[in-house]
Amino acid sequence: MRTLAAALLGSALAELARSTPQSAQSRSGPQTELSELDLSELMQLEVEEVVGAARRSQSRDEAPSAVTVLTARQIRDHGYRTLTEALRAVPGLQVTYDRNYAYLGVRGFYAPGDYNSRVLLMVDGHRLNYGVYGGLNLGFESPVDITTLERIEIIRGPGSSMYGSNAFFAVINLVTRKGGAEPGMALDAEVGEWGTYLGRARWSAVLADGSELFVSARTYTSQGAAIEYDEFAGGPWGGLARHNDYERAQQVQARWDRGEWTVAAGLAWREKGIPTGSYGTVFETDRNRTIDVQGYFDLGWRRTRDSGSSTQANLRYDEYEYRGRYIYDDTANGGPPDLVFRDRTNARTLSFEALHAMDGAWRDRLTYGGEVRWNFDADQLNLDNVYGVALSDRRDHVNGGVFVQDEFSLDDSTTLLAGLRFDHYQWFGGWLTPRIALQRRLGERARAKLLYGEAYRAPSEYELFYSDGVTQVGNEDLTPERIGTLEAILSGELGAGLEGSVGVFHNELDDMIVLGPGPGGTQAFDNADASQADGVELELVKRWESGARMRVSHSYQEVVDERTGARLANAPRQLSQLVLESPLFTPRLRAGLELIHVGSRLSVAGGEAPAYVLTNLVVRAPELLPGLELYARAINLFDVTYEDPVGVDLVQDTLEQDGLRVTLGARLSR
Repeated sequence: MRTLAAALLGSALAELARSTPQSAQSRSGPQTELSELDLSELMQLEVEEVVGAARRSQSRDEAPSAVTVLTARQIRDHGYRTLTEALRAVPGLQVTYDRNYAYLGVRGFYAPGDYNSRVLLMVDGHRLNYGVYGGLNLGFESPVDITTLERIEIIRGPGSSMYGSNAFFAVINLVTRKGGAEPGMALDAEVGEWGTYLGRARWSAVLADGSELFVSARTYTSQGAAIEYDEFAGGPWGGLARHNDYERAQQVQARWDRGEWTVAAGLAWREKGIPTGSYGTVFETDRNRTIDVQGYFDLGWRRTRDSGSSTQANLRYDEYEYRGRYIYDDTANGGPPDLVFRDRTNARTLSFEALHAMDGAWRDRLTYGGEVRWNFDADQLNLDNVYGVALSDRRDHVNGGVFVQDEFSLDDSTTLLAGLRFDHYQWFGGWLTPRIALQRRLGERARAKLLYGEAYRAPSEYELFYSDGVTQVGNEDLTPERIGTLEAILSGELGAGLEGSVGVFHNELDDMIVLGPGPGGTQAFDNADASQADGVELELVKRWESGARMRVSHSYQEVVDERTGARLANAPRQLSQLVLESPLFTPRLRAGLELIHVGSRLSVAGGEAPAYVLTNLVVRAPELLPGLELYARAINLFDVTYEDPVGVDLVQDTLEQDGLRVTLGARLSR
């Protein structure tokens, strides 16, 4: 299978390099509807809409932030299966993987060991960061299937003035499709190496009463790779991890729309084997594993009036369950060679949010609202089969916030946005976060933005209260992390289907919560010294009349500890991406190409993970036969060896990542 797919993808890559710049007029054969449009019509079609930047629909250029939008078509052209795969190619973002979970860094910031708690993830405005840890799921453990999305909005910069905690470095909003957008049924099947299989079913329709319904389900299984670790070479397995990198996951999702009402829900279950001997566990076993269950429910109401005002209210429920099983050799303490330690977390939240938007009397748009969150379960339990319970911590608490935001038209070319939010927590009291954005159109083709914002991240229950009786990790004296960001962006059309932007930013962080040495040789969370980042982001987007699109971006950032001047761990200075979607050979064949460069990074222990370039290629035939699509997908096409820095819970300083992986798939739809 690998030989066949590699031959197909290799020939496609060569043809892609030759064919991309050609116009539709230079091609022979029948043309798709898209390729029949002239360039101005094509540009109109691909206006990238954003909702999450200012809580209203606007174009990406108008948004008061640095924004990247991934459309449903781009998701499909690149064969993305998870957010992990999609976000790798976004300017300023990087992904780290420790063979259990994927972690997201933004503009050079990601501290190994963090649970993705400094980025806010939403689906249609519904918060998906789960309780107790405050983190987010990027892989098959996510309750949202990426193929159900209309678009992904990646909004870089602080967002706490609208969303509160966790909107620290960025906000990611997943916008799902309604049932009437693509009515019908579709079945997907994929097969790959290492016993990897994926199946997906989708059904959507406009019902007799005019309502729209969308339902999807997904299942995934993989035996995982055989991985060799020098750190365990002296053990019975010779350092070779076999049969313990497995993954199994199921997910369901639905959305129903009728008039002013929307009901949406999603649920995912995933079991993942741990092949790294993390937390000092026995390496030579397939019994180390984690299970994640995450679900959400959202009942929403929205009314838009002829006056232009709108009112929205949402009642939301979220749940998250974590189960970890870790096997230890306790013979040195007189215990068994297979002591079973179990780590459990339950988090359940009921929340209500309401907001109102209206046109003001001074050429302004006023938006205000509030949110109340009742975390009625925030429970942690640790026990083993010999010594019993080490931790049983049960919490419940209520927190909430109110916000106001106003957008003023100072003249026909200049707008000013000002926002403020106040949140209150029982752990540390109140917190105030402001934002201001000044924008000006420079003629018909260019726009300048000057942005300032602040954000915070509240310490999680895990960081505040965790202790397994041996390791003191929690710290009830923690205060929220804070960040202030100043950013300037200049963007515009350069002609002939070419757009460009340049942005510079300065971030100042205070009281970052990190894991470090604690009392009595333990480890504990504490508020660390301040750090800062300065950087520049460059981006060019080129569109051809043939329907091809290419985005080239480069980010440079310097992230240092203010006290010592030292670079932070896992903070690359250089990030670059080339992303291309194009017809191939014929308009009936399409290709998606990615080149992703990540600069060298320091590890927690002071080592280095060298820079690398990752090449991913997807070739698909959307209409090989009526209703039948076939595709081939190669991740790490040139089998590059590269490593990611990992947290202190692993013996390894850096962890080698997967080489070439090939997937073949088919979609049947009607």
